[in-house]
Amino acid sequence: MTYRPAHGETMLPADATALVATAAGEFELVIANGPDDAVVQPNVQLLVAVLLRSKDSAWAGEMLDWLETQRADE
Repeated sequence: MTYRPAHGETMLPADATALVATAAGEFELVIANGPDDAVVQPNVQLLVAVLLRSKDSAWAGEMLDWLETQRADE
């Protein structure tokens, strides 16, 4: 769940992590608050993997092609 203040920004719950695509075409990883020694959950690890792989243009192109195929199959 998110909260949208009137000035247009979105606030995540303190225990949420998000991979954000900015208007400038970049990705930002917003990490949940927690202790430094907290176990990183698999879903958060997946977001980190996507963030890191997104810098590989061949992989990003493959993922976009895959997405287009999914739309065509609908």
